[in-house]
Amino acid sequence: MKIAIATSFDSWRLSYSICHVVKAHARALSALGHTVQIWGEEHLGPTEDIGSAEVIPCFSLHTYRPDEAQPEDVATKRREIIAAFEQFKPDLILAHDLIFQSSFVAYAEALHGIGDSLGCLWFHLVHSNVGTGEPVTAGNRCRRSVPRGHAILALGPSHRDRLARYYKHPPDDIMVCANPCSLLSCITPEARVIADELRLLERDFVQVYPVCGTRLADKGMRWLIDTFDALDRMGQDVCLIVANANSSTAHIRQDIQRNYHSRQLGKDALIFSSERWPQWADGVPHSIVADLVRLSNLFVFPSRSEACSLALAEAQAAGCLCVLNENCTGQMDYRHQSALTFPFDGVDFKVHFHTEETTQINQDGKVSVKTRVLDEQESRTVELDKLAARIISTAEQCQPLMARRFAARTYEPRAVAKHILQLAGMAKGYQDAIAT
Repeated sequence: MKIAIATSFDSWRLSYSICHVVKAHARALSALGHTVQIWGEEHLGPTEDIGSAEVIPCFSLHTYRPDEAQPEDVATKRREIIAAFEQFKPDLILAHDLIFQSSFVAYAEALHGIGDSLGCLWFHLVHSNVGTGEPVTAGNRCRRSVPRGHAILALGPSHRDRLARYYKHPPDDIMVCANPCSLLSCITPEARVIADELRLLERDFVQVYPVCGTRLADKGMRWLIDTFDALDRMGQDVCLIVANANSSTAHIRQDIQRNYHSRQLGKDALIFSSERWPQWADGVPHSIVADLVRLSNLFVFPSRSEACSLALAEAQAAGCLCVLNENCTGQMDYRHQSALTFPFDGVDFKVHFHTEETTQINQDGKVSVKTRVLDEQESRTVELDKLAARIISTAEQCQPLMARRFAARTYEPRAVAKHILQLAGMAKGYQDAIAT
């Protein structure tokens, strides 16, 4: 699909949030395989971080005047829009605030004149909280009505309801699509590639665990993996990244393969950095680890020897839900309101053996109950299943974690881009139905 993003930009201003929205749209839509152009005013130059999209400076600059437009300005805008369309022939045009701002009246009047004559889909994204009051001038009336064959996208349901009153439209005629915003925009390019590759923002639980390759047992690696196994068994989409430094020697790699690979977790759910990224066999750069921790939401810390660590402090600073080891007493000093504790391995570790009862009917018709003491591994599985349930329940009740999860999934640029394309498909089907 060919998609044009129409703006009134004459430059890329870092302080102007819509610039970042346009970049995110361009980057995400082009990443999904679509051909994208960004239309702007004549001084708009190239910029970074827009994927394969192309910047086209096709609109002339003019003096914006509230609620009025000179006829020659309207005619110029109309010619320029049509010329840009004829040059590119887009299937969909995403217009940012071209018919809503009072100073953009020339655009509004030009678009009303064009209407649906170009035969493509027009989506107008409203970033403004539209005002009230009755239209007075012709230009104002253009801003208070939608061009024929064009559709409005509101940022949310409440915004849609206000727009419906403003435009005197049924709310169902106004589509809802959030602005894109990604946690990935402020991290290193290497960490961004990893986050995209592993879908970190889409998962239920993500943890990064920095560890020296020669001290995996002391770090409680088996407990950690078994905890993620339990979360996986409960239907959670998980990813555990073990950033294991000093793992370039053959015997350490063999030890990892022999003792720490899970039969439950898939290759994208349990990752040892020394295997996944051989260039970092002796350690993932700390800047990348720190960025990945910022994208995480869980930190299970079953270490039996560390009272605290830089990794725990970074995880707490990043707002991760932490699970501390009751058998490593010093860790108890780092409990906070949402932290959980669990008796992982340690100096005071004792196995709590569970029992299992089975009921059977004997040949004489009597019911008998047999009790079996579970072995250590089976008992540990029972305990970790309980821990996994506590982690899920706590996360669901932790408002900051849920708000972050909602934002990561709802505003993630590719998710927003896919939603726009879905809306475009629905609108095209509606237009085709009317035409026939």
